[in-house]
Amino acid sequence: MRILIVGDLHIDEKSIPEIKEIFENDIFSVKADKIIQVGDYYHSNFPSAAELKFGTELATLLVKQYKNVVILSGTGAHDMCRGSSVIEYLESVRVTTVKGDYIYTNLLFGHWSTNESKLNFGHYKYTISELNKYQFVFLGHEHIPQDLSKTIFHIGSVRYVSFGEVGTPKRIALLEDDKLSWIPLTATIPMVDAKNLTELETLSPKCKVRLVYSDFNTYKKEAAEANRLLKRFTEGKIKLDFVSQNTPVSAKTETINKDKLIQNYITNIQDKEVKKLIEENLQ
Repeated sequence: MRILIVGDLHIDEKSIPEIKEIFENDIFSVKADKIIQVGDYYHSNFPSAAELKFGTELATLLVKQYKNVVILSGTGAHDMCRGSSVIEYLESVRVTTVKGDYIYTNLLFGHWSTNESKLNFGHYKYTISELNKYQFVFLGHEHIPQDLSKTIFHIGSVRYVSFGEVGTPKRIALLEDDKLSWIPLTATIPMVDAKNLTELETLSPKCKVRLVYSDFNTYKKEAAEANRLLKRFTEGKIKLDFVSQNTPVSAKTETINKDKLIQNYITNIQDKEVKKLIEENLQ
């Protein structure tokens, strides 16, 4: 028995070409008897017409190839709308949808955090010790892949959804009887941090890029040019990571409120275009 386990998709309109490429290049080539997707199939609990069309077509292809398809519905804003799961309609194309946890033999599949998950923030469903009774536990919800123990894992999302995931790999899992193997995803659009305009110009347009500024004076000189260059990428964003000049050395990890730092300068900007660009980046 070969089971393929896939993490969060977060289908939205802008990500459709990327998700399609990931499945065509990395996932459909893997042979399995069963495929399980561990939740957050759609990004919004009000999917658009284009998102529903793609999501339904993708589910139909999964059924055609793997026959036995299970998609979990979590309980958060991505899966639930007024108490109903937004993926339940996929039952019409012979997908098994599960609201909550899915247990198959001695395997547990869920969409939540544990006490040792990186982003649990004090809110978790189970502790690691409570999950040790299962042969394997595969979880969605957290996008960064995590090996919580030798048998408990966050799969990680199949694509980079937010810039908090920079520098982490993307993967899917294949479980064949008792043997677990990880398959790296090669078609995922890379997400990187750039530290300056020179580095920005060396990157491929097929990237999701965050340009990080730690100095306000550099940022105010380069704002217009930085925003122009970022438009060439799949996704581009500026992170303002200023440290107050008055902050003691022992407390330099504390970042200053960027709105407060920039406000005095922004009122005196004569160039309306630059002023508008800075104001947009404060939002």
